[in-house]
Amino acid sequence: MLSKEIKCKPPADELKLLDLKQCDSVGDIVLGMGHCSFGARMLGEVTLKLSQWIQANNPPVAVYDGRPDDPLGQLLTEMVRRQWFSQVVSQQYYASQTAAQETVVVIGAYSASFEKVLACQAKKCVFINRLGLALPGQLADGYFPDVVFCDPTFALPVMFASLDEMLTGKATTASQLMQQLAHYGGLGTDVSRAAQTLLAMVNDDDCRVFLTLSGAMTIAKMGLVICDMIDLGMVDAICTTGALMAHGLVESVGLKHFKYNPKANDANLAQQKLNRVTDTLEPETNLDHIGDIITQLFEQYDGKDCLSPRLFCQKIGEYLAAHYPNERGILKSAYEQDVPVIITAFHDTELGNDIYLDNHGRKRSGRKPITFDVELDTAHL
Repeated sequence: MLSKEIKCKPPADELKLLDLKQCDSVGDIVLGMGHCSFGARMLGEVTLKLSQWIQANNPPVAVYDGRPDDPLGQLLTEMVRRQWFSQVVSQQYYASQTAAQETVVVIGAYSASFEKVLACQAKKCVFINRLGLALPGQLADGYFPDVVFCDPTFALPVMFASLDEMLTGKATTASQLMQQLAHYGGLGTDVSRAAQTLLAMVNDDDCRVFLTLSGAMTIAKMGLVICDMIDLGMVDAICTTGALMAHGLVESVGLKHFKYNPKANDANLAQQKLNRVTDTLEPETNLDHIGDIITQLFEQYDGKDCLSPRLFCQKIGEYLAAHYPNERGILKSAYEQDVPVIITAFHDTELGNDIYLDNHGRKRSGRKPITFDVELDTAHL
């Protein structure tokens, strides 16, 4: 067995997997998100920052141009009543004020002219919108301070439930949150309906559930959420990108990802053999270690049988179950629960690269290469 203790000086703060088994409430989940990356980190870090301002008796001003009597407007009114916001004002009203505001939370879209007002009048701005809007110079490639790029109809109710727990001790369960979100419209209602649909699918014995995955979910530290879905019998098959499985495999053998520090430019990171994935760092030693595992796994391969991405993932899962029994991982859970994992563009992945390099060595030494037949997965489907 290869040692999982890869010596690598931590380049930044270590990211942590979101473990729902350790979370009893929405507040627990959001705090856990603060140690993840991408959108999860945005939501977690901004919520924690708001709670700190409120506890320091420095509640921010909320700028919101929606209707005060709609569900989101009513939620903001309640936050003012609780003194979590000092007031809720429109963009026009805020622009008419001459005094500088200490801290402002801008909810939803705004115009270029209002952006200039914010730059002049607000000492600190937090933005909650789904359009990627923030002040010029506030964001850098891979660095997103004081923003939540998400539809406010989802983000604000989640933040409210988390703040309620942090500040008053009243916890909200995920089930309760799904019921509450149904009233907000937009993404909030969409998420609530999606949760109901998924529950109906899982409870229907005649429904075959395919989980399709894309995006940087595992390097964003969501791997255990997928493990839970497999272990709880919520999915019957998975179709995924290879990158998701490669970064998830790193986690499966106990290796780490780290938070990106924008003070280190990409050239400097490359010299340290650190790969940057937006706001997350993947040490090259992680990927080298995975390559070594694959070489060891197929050491005795004689070239008689063709593999497919599904069969390859199955072999990796079997290896993880045998050699890393105390670690959790997607491919390990999929192997143990007999859930097929299909990677449709396997060659265009880190795992595909590992097979290519292994085959290069095999050919040079006169051994038969590992062969793949993707139609095996088509037949399985």
